[in-house]
Amino acid sequence: MKKILPIFFFIFYLSLSACNLPDSQITPTNAADAVYTAAAQTVSAQLTAGAIGQVSVSTQTPNNPISTVESSATSTLGNTAQSQNTQTSAPSATAQVCDRADFVQDVTIPDGTVVSPGDKFTKTWRLRNTGTCTWTTGYAAVFDRDNLMGALAVVPLPNTVPPGQTVDISVELTAPNNPGKYTGNWKLRNDKGTVFGLGSTLDKPFYVVIEVAATLFAVTGVTPSIDPATFTGACNPVSIKFKADIRVNKAGTVQYHWEFSDSTNSPVASVTYTEAGTKSIEYVLTIKKDPGSYTGWGVVYIDDPNHQEFGKVNYTLTCQ
Repeated sequence: MKKILPIFFFIFYLSLSACNLPDSQITPTNAADAVYTAAAQTVSAQLTAGAIGQVSVSTQTPNNPISTVESSATSTLGNTAQSQNTQTSAPSATAQVCDRADFVQDVTIPDGTVVSPGDKFTKTWRLRNTGTCTWTTGYAAVFDRDNLMGALAVVPLPNTVPPGQTVDISVELTAPNNPGKYTGNWKLRNDKGTVFGLGSTLDKPFYVVIEVAATLFAVTGVTPSIDPATFTGACNPVSIKFKADIRVNKAGTVQYHWEFSDSTNSPVASVTYTEAGTKSIEYVLTIKKDPGSYTGWGVVYIDDPNHQEFGKVNYTLTCQ
């Protein structure tokens, strides 16, 4: 009995050792089987990780087809997340704003228009309401900066302007007296007193730009008169007084003469001005006629600086 027990324990020991030896039935027979087995294990591990919300990063070489698919899927998911983040964080380009305006055109006085010192003119802009609120007559154009040019600083809108519609805004201006380039910038003000400009940034002004030119001396007008305009009586001879008020734009000397319907002219005369203004000139024409009815006229011709005739006046004679 004692001899049988040792033999039994020896056989039991050999059985336990056999269990720890490699199993020939699950060992890969070649390198390819090893690769596919590893790949299957990798996919299994990645699917398990994905199920619990983890992101798997492949370290396999590009030659592995499973690695390529995994990389493509990860890239697609990453791009989708990036795109959504961009859309969420970027402001909308079409965000609606209550008070917004865009410039359409200069209706009058294009930029760079040349004017004379002291000229009065009307500047008109056309603007479009590109906001969501209707502009009422409580809205106004308001002076912003640079040169006011004699205008009112606040000019109410002429009418109600719904979104999408245009309005013509006009201001009355006076050119400065000194030559040079002048700019006046304007913005809009709503009925609550908030000032806003043009464009998406709401800060751009609309403006007027003029060039005041150095003025040459010139006659700007002549107002003629005659005394008498009609005459009845003896014409042996009769005297008719011609008169004219000559207006100039600055200091200078005017040379002139009278021309008459009977082809006679007065001598050339002159009148000097120390500043812009008006002065009167006179000339007496002596006419001798036989009995009968006659008509005629007289006109002032400016020899210098204009080289131009002004103010023809007529007369009628009934000679006895």
